[in-house]
Amino acid sequence: MLLWSSLLITIAVTCVAFVPTFTAYVIFRFFLGVALAGSNFTRICLAVEWTPIEKRVLVHTCNMYAFTFGQILLAGWAYLIPEWRWLQFSTSASYGIVLLFSLVVPESARWLITHNKLHMALKALQKVAWINGHKEQGRTLTPEIILDHIQEDLSTVKTNSSFKDVFWTPGLRKVTFCVIFVW
Repeated sequence: MLLWSSLLITIAVTCVAFVPTFTAYVIFRFFLGVALAGSNFTRICLAVEWTPIEKRVLVHTCNMYAFTFGQILLAGWAYLIPEWRWLQFSTSASYGIVLLFSLVVPESARWLITHNKLHMALKALQKVAWINGHKEQGRTLTPEIILDHIQEDLSTVKTNSSFKDVFWTPGLRKVTFCVIFVW
């Protein structure tokens, strides 16, 4: 998803700079918005999934600050390049960098497992364990261990849930209200 949305972003942002009509501009901006949403959600999910629990808040905060920093940089960049077409085209290079970065980011292990790609998930988990400094734990991972953890997780899943479950416990209620307020 990250690779495809990054590719769509790069194509759409480049096309926006060169389209001759307003209708085409709006269409490509629509595709750009769809692709940006897909890219942002995927990037945030992967960052949370691949980050150790104790560092997730820091990683998510840095991710959100990157948006703000990007907006500040864009304002300065727009001052230097006042012609909107050249400004649009010049920002497409940054999306190309994101596209290249998405080639090396490991796929979600959960997604790979649910799509019967256990060996690819094992390689991704071992790679992330190595990056996080847990080389020995990564070496001891086997498909059987992963399947045992999956079965353990599936046994704790509640089969019939409802909307009231997000208000059931005080902690979850607090998080739910905070998210509702922020959005």
